[in-house]
Amino acid sequence: MDKLLLSIAFIMASFLALPAVADYAFTSLDVPGAMSTTPTSINDRGQVAGYYTDAATHEHGFMYSGGAFNTLDVPGAVAYDTQTISTSININASGQIAGFYSDATGVFHGFVYSGGAFTTLDAPGSMDTYVAGINASGHLAGFYTDASKLNHGFVYSGGSFTILDAPGSVSTRLTSINDSGQVAGALYQAGHGEQGPWGFINYPKGFLFSGGVFTILDPISTPSYYDPLGIPTYSWASSINASGQVAGYATYGPTHSSFVYSKGTFTFLNAPGSDFTTITILSNGEAVGFYENIINERTTLAFNSVVYSNGMFITLDLQVATSIGIASINASGKLAGSYIDFNGNTHGFVAVPTPLTVSNANSAGGTIVSNVGGIDCGTTCSANFSSGTAVTLTAIPASGYEFTGWGGACSGYGNSCKVTTVNAAQTVTANFAPFKIRQPSWKRVINSLIIQGGG
Repeated sequence: MDKLLLSIAFIMASFLALPAVADYAFTSLDVPGAMSTTPTSINDRGQVAGYYTDAATHEHGFMYSGGAFNTLDVPGAVAYDTQTISTSININASGQIAGFYSDATGVFHGFVYSGGAFTTLDAPGSMDTYVAGINASGHLAGFYTDASKLNHGFVYSGGSFTILDAPGSVSTRLTSINDSGQVAGALYQAGHGEQGPWGFINYPKGFLFSGGVFTILDPISTPSYYDPLGIPTYSWASSINASGQVAGYATYGPTHSSFVYSKGTFTFLNAPGSDFTTITILSNGEAVGFYENIINERTTLAFNSVVYSNGMFITLDLQVATSIGIASINASGKLAGSYIDFNGNTHGFVAVPTPLTVSNANSAGGTIVSNVGGIDCGTTCSANFSSGTAVTLTAIPASGYEFTGWGGACSGYGNSCKVTTVNAAQTVTANFAPFKIRQPSWKRVINSLIIQGGG
């Protein structure tokens, strides 16, 4: 296995502050001199990886960290033009970067970039190798293609490949790996497809591999690969988070549903009023993807990127963009992706959520709950909301305590207050104190007269 050293070219970032709709503060991210910039991954430290195209329409990888861009070009890689294939690049919490590239002969190789060095990865017996994910420990997940053009999943760890082929499948692809080593992916079964004009088309089934066991994720149970109308069915598992929750989507005839799979239970996620919702990334209980409104099988009436958080769908929008796509979300809810402006140019972006945070000055004295968004503080004290959302907070004293007033974005002494969220972080403080028995006012007056008379 070759180890290739790369000298990193540092180039300064150019930024443009953007007006944002919804509850995110957007910052444009453009490699200076690039024709387009496309982030593909963001880690929990806010470092971003992706690719850009130069004036000759050649693609180059990049990493953005600490206010600077580093160009990532694997020695021997072909700089594809934008009409061919886009580089797959993922970054983990340690700043290691993994993906795949093509050489001059058209063969694909996986790679990992760590400590200033590239390592090329070729699975044994592979014609092409694709790395799809990397976890915090540097373990990789992906798949390779053999001489028969069939795919086999693999996990790469400690310098060795472990091949994962789902039982009963003719082809297996891994799409994501979490820090516990659980993986998500898709398998293809013999006969589960149809003959198309360009050859036989297989339809996938999503799966979870955990503890040595493959679990097929088929939320819309189907006895065959066609529904009664003759429309093919499939499911796809696209992402797995640190808790082992899997995000994906499934189609059964005209029905298309995104789902989150957690501990044996499917939760369906469909944006209100949409015909077609696709959730692709899941992190810390939040999911991102897109939804469509379609007027026929070939025409999309509307296409919107969305974040699903605290039980709500938030549509992302930019006043300077004709379209926007989310590529990645980290544990704190920061987004990375790209948008197209009105001149047809592609720009990267980072979007930072603007949460409403509740501070409980005396957690033993009571709790604060919200009517929407899931705030229940002591336990959950922060949530993200769409701009303009009216959130009612209610203070509930514990036994032996009383509520003594609000601070921050709320004021007064009533047990409830209403906050209207805007594109800026807001904090509300709630105060509780031990309950004091107070005499009625008439008794205090009489006692005062008695004291004065006795003087």
